[in-house]
Amino acid sequence: MDERHDYIVNWREYLHGLMDDPEAVAYMNRVRDFFELMQPGQKVRLQAAAPKQTWLWVATGAFLCEGDHGNRYELDDDYLFLCCFA
Repeated sequence: MDERHDYIVNWREYLHGLMDDPEAVAYMNRVRDFFELMQPGQKVRLQAAAPKQTWLWVATGAFLCEGDHGNRYELDDDYLFLCCFA
């Protein structure tokens, strides 16, 4: 199984450990805020430098599970991009 897929789908398994790291928490909050501001038709590549890559994937999984957004969000088949739809 692809590491990216694992972190996004199983984000709950990783979130608790990251909550002890103030830098990780701040980064994941910024990611969430960015996702919320995306406009329909936008897509973002889920790529960052380590260790932020892991934080990005976990934040993405948590964001998608919240499900209470004004827009619809979907991952592409390879979990490389998050796409925003009206």
